[in-house]
Amino acid sequence: MLAAGLRLFLRFLHASGGPDLLSFLPRVPPPRPRTRILTPDEINILLARSNALMRAAITLMLDTACRAGEVIRICPEHYNPQTQTLTVPQVKGQPPKLIPAGTGLRSLFESLPPAPPLTPVLEVLHGRPVGYFNLNSHWQTLKRKCGLPRDLRMHDLRRTTATALHQVSHDIFAVQQLLGHRTLHATAYYISHADPEKLRPLLKLLETPANRGGKPN
Repeated sequence: MLAAGLRLFLRFLHASGGPDLLSFLPRVPPPRPRTRILTPDEINILLARSNALMRAAITLMLDTACRAGEVIRICPEHYNPQTQTLTVPQVKGQPPKLIPAGTGLRSLFESLPPAPPLTPVLEVLHGRPVGYFNLNSHWQTLKRKCGLPRDLRMHDLRRTTATALHQVSHDIFAVQQLLGHRTLHATAYYISHADPEKLRPLLKLLETPANRGGKPN
């Protein structure tokens, strides 16, 4: 995103009569997409050794494919026990998304202690507000406790669910809707490891500045 802005500025500068500095700007290949997903054994050990806060956070991230920044905003009010659905308030200007609540989500919300409906779920369980850095600190501690690799990220839970959905459905549009990506390119980039023979050629076809729109997450 910063590189694209710099190139745009240098083009403007050159068009205004300035030197052609763009020709001196080195072209750096884009980073390869991250492919790390969690194995069932890794998920099981994380859940088995989690406290209530981290068990809820992991369940929410896995069952909704949400970012950590979205998970910390989910409140009891967002769960509808009649329809057994969860309305997730997304970040980055995206509209809320409706998620069918599986067994894990239903159990989480139905076992919550009484609390104001707009108090975030993680705050209810932790007894005080939970921000991203606080949650990530708990994540790092949990990884060490479980003996899992240091490079394992909370965000890999989101990729794990997106990959599983594609493996079951083979529907990239369903994955795009789940992840809340604005462009199909972002989704193809995100899960290209799941089916490289089909998704990498699609990624090439969609490889335009308008489609890229920054690094997907």
